[in-house]
Amino acid sequence: MIMEWQTYANPIREVLGLKGSPIAVTYAMEAPTKHAGGKHRVCDAFLKVAKGKTIDLTKETSSCPGGTWHLGLGERPKGERDKALKEFLIKGEKLYCSIAAFNRAQGLAAQPPLGLADHVVLSPLEEAEFPPDIVVFLCNAEQACRLVTLDSFSTGIPPRIEMSGATCHQV
Repeated sequence: MIMEWQTYANPIREVLGLKGSPIAVTYAMEAPTKHAGGKHRVCDAFLKVAKGKTIDLTKETSSCPGGTWHLGLGERPKGERDKALKEFLIKGEKLYCSIAAFNRAQGLAAQPPLGLADHVVLSPLEEAEFPPDIVVFLCNAEQACRLVTLDSFSTGIPPRIEMSGATCHQV
């Protein structure tokens, strides 16, 4: 049975000229019927899902402590794991220039939805078993501009976005 949200994928993909599938993100209490299995980092999972895989992230299958925390599947890393996360975001990803900037961003940002669900299911929109809570688009700047404009097309209300931190924080 085809669900309504599945029918949106191809027209959106064609109109925007997306190279991959729109990504359905669903917070769920159960696993999807079919999924890739294994452990995944949230950022890498997006790339795999855009190419057709379904990935079920849980506290056990999310291999990045920061991603696990940002998706609400576990607590913020503590001790050495927290130190490693800061080191990665400041010196590796270069998302912040200092620990002070990192802490300020975390203090001002929306907090992760801890305890919301046991599973965060990422799937190609056209195959999504569950209704998506949000849809992620891997796109270029022009495609992103069109999506932002579309968001306010019928209401005229501009989107309120929070752009801070790693990709997993944006979800």
